[in-house]
Amino acid sequence: MIDDNHIQRIASGNTSLFGELFASWSEPMYYYAMKLTGDHDLSREVIQESFIAYWNNRAAFNSALPVRAFLYAIIRKQVYKHARDERNHRRVLEQMPGEEETSNMIIITEVNRQVREAVRDLPARTREIIERCMDGLKAEEIALEMDVSINTVKTLKKNGYKALREKLGHLRFLLFLLSITR
Repeated sequence: MIDDNHIQRIASGNTSLFGELFASWSEPMYYYAMKLTGDHDLSREVIQESFIAYWNNRAAFNSALPVRAFLYAIIRKQVYKHARDERNHRRVLEQMPGEEETSNMIIITEVNRQVREAVRDLPARTREIIERCMDGLKAEEIALEMDVSINTVKTLKKNGYKALREKLGHLRFLLFLLSITR
């Protein structure tokens, strides 16, 4: 029988008495955990975590009743933590893209990187127009913002796209693959 004297000696670091406490109290604690979880392995894990938590806080206890209450509270807390973690884990798995979607995302990211890099290599004025086109602006809006004629915008845009097609021609195959997998 575990009494207050045992608890005080455990608080001092007596590991053999801690082993006795575990042997004596782990079974009823296990049944409590089983009622909460319905899972044998999880119940054993929760019991171990709970007793470890007690051991780490043993100096705070000098009688058996608070230790027992502490262990039951820790078991319940650990069961809820595991349930929350399991729900989060399941939600993350449900939100993760599949293998095909991941491959598509990699292709899109790589294509975007190469396009942005090629755009950076364009002459300054052409680059500015192409970037604004990529942002969704129309030629008229770009002409107004840059205070140039619309014909200048159209010519530089045409020249920029031609240069990009020449530089990025190798991406056509990747873009084709991406379009047939959607």
